[in-house]
Amino acid sequence: MSASGTATELRSGKGANDENFPVASHLIHPKNRGAILAFYDFVRAGDDVADHAALSPERKLALLDGLADALTGAGAADPEAEPLKR
Repeated sequence: MSASGTATELRSGKGANDENFPVASHLIHPKNRGAILAFYDFVRAGDDVADHAALSPERKLALLDGLADALTGAGAADPEAEPLKR
């Protein structure tokens, strides 16, 4: 991961199948899994920003604010926010 870019560009590559817990378990009705995975992807992007060793605290906050703004429509679109908005 480079230290510049958007929150989406800074993703670690870790996904729902890499977790040590079931993100969208087969116990959850299939109609609800998409929303759960969209939420997971959004918060995973935020977590990757927060854990990024090369980013300054100010840059982390700016990227996290950008994610929040993308989700609420107050800022530029972000691929991690779009599915959750729907």
